[in-house]
Amino acid sequence: MHRRSPASETTKKIHCETSWFQVLIIYLIIGLILWLPPIFLPQWKKLVIYLNRREIINKKRIEIFLTIICIPIIITAIVLISLFNQNMFRFVFGGNEELEAQFFGIFAGFTFILMPISMAIIAIIAYIHNTESPKLGYIFILLFAFGAIAMAGSFYHDFLWCGTATEWYTVENLGGYDFDMWTWLLHIESRDYRLLGISQGILAIILVIYSFILLWRFNSFIDMKLKGH
Repeated sequence: MHRRSPASETTKKIHCETSWFQVLIIYLIIGLILWLPPIFLPQWKKLVIYLNRREIINKKRIEIFLTIICIPIIITAIVLISLFNQNMFRFVFGGNEELEAQFFGIFAGFTFILMPISMAIIAIIAYIHNTESPKLGYIFILLFAFGAIAMAGSFYHDFLWCGTATEWYTVENLGGYDFDMWTWLLHIESRDYRLLGISQGILAIILVIYSFILLWRFNSFIDMKLKGH
């Protein structure tokens, strides 16, 4: 039985700790970039007010346009989920890891990124349809707020999946090509599912807070309008 040397274990631990610290710093920076402008920057408020002055001429056309965007994304995501499901129609790649990695990249992009954004677009369609005079500034606030909530749900899925893959973060489990994009974006070396899951859980919390901030600001605009300011 092959056993890892103490030196290799120490090196791996250092890499994991370095990667964890690096991811934490990057995610906290992302959080501050998202949180601070709606709370403290007067330019952010002025931008929303400026956009609200832009008249939406044809609500129906916008609804159709947004529907045309999100429906194909949702259908494609559902098809990819079905193809990726081991118990249904999962593709057999014949040992071609590069092809499988490319398919996973497309699958992940549609199901974990584009589909949540499409859910936010559906919420915007509902807002436009049920509002007599929808405001462009409010549309962007709600789009980012609901988009953040939907993305948080996607990242929370990562937290739960990685938890089950590591016996709830007690056992090391290393990934493969599914880490390629994440490690490239964050410039880290570790492919430990424990690191990925905890990091994505933190990112989900960051996005939930961001969504609450945006909805709070949206409510403050509504209050100002009702008070006649």
